[in-house]
Amino acid sequence: MSLINNKMNIFLSTTLLFFLSACSPVGDTTEEDGGRGAVSTSTSSSEIGTDFVFVNDTAHSHAASVVIGQADFTSSGDEPTSSDTVSDPAGNPTVVDGMLYLPDFGNNRAVGHNSVPTVNGKSANFAVGQANLVDSLSGSNEYHNEGVQTLTVYQGKLIMTDWGNSRILIYNNRPISEPAKADVVVGQTDFGQDLPAHADNRLFLPESLCVANGKLIVADSMNNRVLIWNTIPTTNGAAANIVLGQSNFTSYTAPNPPTASSLKFPTAVWSNGTMLALLDAGNNRILIWNSFPTTSNQAADVVLGQADFISKEANQGFSSPTASTLNFSTDGGGLYSNGIQLFVADSGNNRVLIWNFPLISTYNEPANGLIGQADFTRSGANREVGTPDYDSFFNPTGVDQFYDKLIVTDTGNNRYLNFNSL
Repeated sequence: MSLINNKMNIFLSTTLLFFLSACSPVGDTTEEDGGRGAVSTSTSSSEIGTDFVFVNDTAHSHAASVVIGQADFTSSGDEPTSSDTVSDPAGNPTVVDGMLYLPDFGNNRAVGHNSVPTVNGKSANFAVGQANLVDSLSGSNEYHNEGVQTLTVYQGKLIMTDWGNSRILIYNNRPISEPAKADVVVGQTDFGQDLPAHADNRLFLPESLCVANGKLIVADSMNNRVLIWNTIPTTNGAAANIVLGQSNFTSYTAPNPPTASSLKFPTAVWSNGTMLALLDAGNNRILIWNSFPTTSNQAADVVLGQADFISKEANQGFSSPTASTLNFSTDGGGLYSNGIQLFVADSGNNRVLIWNFPLISTYNEPANGLIGQADFTRSGANREVGTPDYDSFFNPTGVDQFYDKLIVTDTGNNRYLNFNSL
């Protein structure tokens, strides 16, 4: 099943419940025994990469060294749930203390590797969200989820986007075996709840998150906003402190045309505590705040992908992309920065763009690097060949850069590609 169909089925069922149910959430498909698997006592945070040196030849031929989720570079099937497969992966993975955590959206889990794989098709060691590596059950209690997307680790805590339950799950000590039991829920007032809402302590199908200087930043995608908590919540249902994209915590519409302070379907966030970057998928742009916002509805300083703050067309209305344009699919896209470079999963153009910091222009700055297409004017899936390979993407929606490696969530090919820096 494609990610868009998978999400549509969840969205329709969630929306129907939102309008027809006044209180009772959907029950879980199974019950747990109350146990908890092994956890790490480390207080480390997600690894941050160094300057990633990419192939900059005329064919933009930087090739991945390893594929995860498929047996080889030319396979792309959505295979049955197992230790070496992923289904419709979405969002950013993360690495901490040498361990790799991968969102596996279609299987309602994150899979954990005790080390970053160096060979193709390597099996995961454990799952977060399932009792084993062959189940794909959904639910809204402390043990289950309904579609894992971006995750990160901050000072030993695993923080994970649970898309279909309109919530964020926090594990006070990151799990390293099954079953994993969440300790805190954000976006719902308690575990067992899954309905979306518009409030300072609620979410509506969030797609991504990040943590910077102790602040939790969440892309509350269907509410067309980003919420910021000044500290990592320690109790269920904590209220956010700042909202971006809206004038208050109860509004959720997106203006047409957009502005420097508005958002439409944001699906990725990144910050180092100083800068803040948001992927505004519905407006086909990246918004950047040069200084971290301190008040709600604060306007951005820089826009990438558009010539001004009031434009929104995919590829700026051109028939083909350029180094300055973006085109996000209905699944959104992904972004990440190591503080030196900004990496963007430009999903609708089936490519990853790389900008070097500091940026020179306020608007429309062209990207410095490209992976996944032969040139900046190409946009077809899998380099317009159809069959995947070690240097192609189909609807990429996530990216992470750690050590000297870049890992891309290749959603349409049901895999992750790991690239080495030159």
